[in-house]
Amino acid sequence: MIMGGSMIVLWLYLNARTRKQKDNKTIIITKQSCICTICKHHESKICLQQKCACCIIMKEDTIIGHSNNPLQ
Repeated sequence: MIMGGSMIVLWLYLNARTRKQKDNKTIIITKQSCICTICKHHESKICLQQKCACCIIMKEDTIIGHSNNPLQ
């Protein structure tokens, strides 16, 4: 019982920690500026909301980042 309880607590701790890391990554991405000459947005937050195909990095159906490469 004690081992089972401690494993559950450990699992909950690790789960909360990974969620926090994912949230921090999205905050960092949304604060970047966008220098794309195609969509001409000033913030990457707008690109993420509108899902601009010119500067959003996607893996299957999920957005994984924003590209500031003007030579795409």
